[in-house]
Amino acid sequence: MRTYSTIATAWTATRSLVMVFLVSCMINLEAEAQETVFTLFRDEAAKADELFAKDKFEEARDLFLNLQKKGRGGKEVTLKIARCYYALHQFRETIEWYGRYKSQYQALPPKDVLKLAEAQRAENHYDKAIDLYREYLQLYPEDELVTKKIWRLKNIRFLFEDSIHYSTVPLPINTPHGELCAVPYRQGLVFMSNKPDNVVAGGRAKSSHYKLYYTNTGPDSVLGHRDARSHQPVKFSSALKAKFHEGPVAFYGDGKKMIYTATAAGDSKTLQLFFATWDEDTWRISHAFPYNSDAYSVSHPAINEEGTILYFSSDMSGGHGGKDLYQSTFANGQWTKPRNLGDQINTYNDEVAPFFQGGYLYFASNGHAGIGGMDIFKSLAQSDGFGEAENMGYPVNTRFDDFGLILMADGMHGYLTSNRNKGGLDDDIYELKIDLQAYPLTIQGTLQYKDANWKDSSDIKVLPYAQLFLIDHTRNVIVHRSLSDSSGHFTMDVPYFSQYKIRVIETSKEESIVSLEIPKERKSEHRHQIVIVKDVFRVKHE
Repeated sequence: MRTYSTIATAWTATRSLVMVFLVSCMINLEAEAQETVFTLFRDEAAKADELFAKDKFEEARDLFLNLQKKGRGGKEVTLKIARCYYALHQFRETIEWYGRYKSQYQALPPKDVLKLAEAQRAENHYDKAIDLYREYLQLYPEDELVTKKIWRLKNIRFLFEDSIHYSTVPLPINTPHGELCAVPYRQGLVFMSNKPDNVVAGGRAKSSHYKLYYTNTGPDSVLGHRDARSHQPVKFSSALKAKFHEGPVAFYGDGKKMIYTATAAGDSKTLQLFFATWDEDTWRISHAFPYNSDAYSVSHPAINEEGTILYFSSDMSGGHGGKDLYQSTFANGQWTKPRNLGDQINTYNDEVAPFFQGGYLYFASNGHAGIGGMDIFKSLAQSDGFGEAENMGYPVNTRFDDFGLILMADGMHGYLTSNRNKGGLDDDIYELKIDLQAYPLTIQGTLQYKDANWKDSSDIKVLPYAQLFLIDHTRNVIVHRSLSDSSGHFTMDVPYFSQYKIRVIETSKEESIVSLEIPKERKSEHRHQIVIVKDVFRVKHE
């Protein structure tokens, strides 16, 4: 029995050791598994932060959302998701995720209060935006720019008053991808697009990199605007090929020289400026802008015809914040050190896409007070710099992002870029018609007549006391009535743009029909001389 007992005791002790060993192994395995899971989460979060730092906001957002879905979000991830949506210009989602943060955790950091205010402004929630701007001012009461934004939102109606001066028409070159920053060149336009005909290794379509394209333009007699329909856009020039992004571009020297933006060679991926010359039927890169850097980007060039004054956008150190506008002058065979255009132009947010014409600097900003998103402004050049930035109003600007304005030499039309169609990063190119005729419009004139067999213009006589009926030719309805006086003078109110005709009924009850054509462009005065040639335009009155 002793022997059995000893064996049993030994077995029991051995079994206990085995169980302790197994439990220990299980604990170690569980600890290792937990460590592996935590490591994966840390790696995923670090990867998302890295992508965000590289402006790959969509990929970063997806990783942050995946962390949130796995229950590993927390307040920092929630905040970063909101920031990703803001960077992607998806403002409804921005508002949603900032709202989650505020309801679950605490008050927003000041810079995020401003982002949320901008998102509310972009969604036309002006009262909410004003409250958020005021919340920010409690922390930074000296911020005059935010004070101006509050004033602008309280008086937002003023930005819509001049809408009658402009009209915008999308060009047919637009695709479901991004088309932006069109500039006139020869008989057409050069513009940027990231449509997915750019193929990377392995044959997979890639639509994240912008390339330069060219399309012919021609007049469209039906739509009444310049229309890129001559042929499908083609790649602009293989000589300017960049590893990643190409454009925007600016031409000078009678179109035989240009300066363009391209991603830097190497690993920095900053944007830099390069000069090229048209030589023997091809573009040849001549040299780089001497102030390019791997530490910051230089982009969005605008240059005068002589090639001596250059404007551009850059996030180089020493600015007001974000991207600022700079000027450099070509003198004594070299470009001068870039000069920041100052706080009348630049803000702590972004200023991009400069264009200079007629004494005004046009540019886009999401820092100055505007309608929403990025707006287009103009500022008058002065001897000591530039005047106050003036918002160009609707429909040049909308609650979406509007930028890349360039005007033709006639000053009557140009092109701009906007994501007003779908929002987000789906930019489109629009033609801008400027200074259109405003309505209602009052016209004046003289009513006269002559017989068909009269040869001399001196035989033209005034037609007094005649009734005039303004008829909308499209709808065939009378929209205004008038009467000529004893000298044949009349005044007539045209309520809106349309095709019109005028029915004239004389005191003798003879009736005539004449057409009335009003130019689309604004004129200082509208005086019309209506001459009725009898027996030609006479309408039988029954």
